[in-house]
Amino acid sequence: MLLIEQNSQLTGAVADRVYIMAAGKIHYHDTPANLLRNPDVLETFLSA
Repeated sequence: MLLIEQNSQLTGAVADRVYIMAAGKIHYHDTPANLLRNPDVLETFLSA
């Protein structure tokens, strides 16, 4: 199943794999736990 969602907490709770897209391109893909440990992902996509 494909879920398109901007709420990272919801997505991480239900997904086995997460793909982060911006400007029509996939920039990162991994498990939710690994993406939450990636400093680039945290700074660029998950910071408020």
